[in-house]
Amino acid sequence: MGHRDIAIMIGQRELAVDFKVARQRQEGFMNVLHKHGVEFNPAYEVVSDFSSRTAELAMDEFLARKKLPTAIFCESDEMAFGVYRSLQKKGMRVPQDISIVGYDDHEFGSTIGLTTVAQPVRFLGQLAASQVMARIETSADVEFSQMNVPTELVVRDSVLKIN
Repeated sequence: MGHRDIAIMIGQRELAVDFKVARQRQEGFMNVLHKHGVEFNPAYEVVSDFSSRTAELAMDEFLARKKLPTAIFCESDEMAFGVYRSLQKKGMRVPQDISIVGYDDHEFGSTIGLTTVAQPVRFLGQLAASQVMARIETSADVEFSQMNVPTELVVRDSVLKIN
């Protein structure tokens, strides 16, 4: 969409030590920037936890800076909801002032027009259930498998195309 100054809201590192998914989302974000020749500004890293309220407070602090990004990627839709509220409190408009992208395709996201990265939640639930059942039904330890699942960018109204 043409953005070059993009922030990322990440989960607190001490909370994410064993939370591989959060690290993978951050790595994916960095890979996409690199692929498009966009340099990441470390000053645009906003740290929160994964709750909407804490994300709102973190964004309140971030907005006190002189130079702001044109967009922010949040590691979860919950975080994006908090960012959205923070921007509204400051009288800023989404996406005209700052575009927002979330992750998870939370059902509430469509209500506010949140652009988000969707993953096949139903499939992931079925996969997790089948792995748990396999572990219950066998006496031997069953290793949990890891797999990459496809994601899809669901473009709604929270991102402005800029030149």
